[in-house]
Amino acid sequence: MEFAFNPAARWFAPSSWFAASPARRPVARPAGRAQPASTAIDPLHTMPRGATLAIDAPLGQEVFCIEGTLWITHDGDPQDHVVEAGRTYVPACAARMLVHALSRARFVVEPSDD
Repeated sequence: MEFAFNPAARWFAPSSWFAASPARRPVARPAGRAQPASTAIDPLHTMPRGATLAIDAPLGQEVFCIEGTLWITHDGDPQDHVVEAGRTYVPACAARMLVHALSRARFVVEPSDD
């Protein structure tokens, strides 16, 4: 699968993507488990190296990596995707998607233009 990068597509990104999010109270969760994305999520995510985010309904979404490197996989799909800073991934599979930070990463999950 080929991915094309158009740097002009994100040149005028809303400033809210890069604003600091309000402090959130930490929630104790079992280590090593993917955290499911809720239905009302902030589009900007910052994850430390080794963290994983699960997105249950990825169709119609796109992942734009701002910083770091992401490893993306779908349940039951043997093909994995590595997305580096400045690249976009648009899922073509309806199965649950796992986004894993190979390094400290900032990325946006938003509805795709397609």
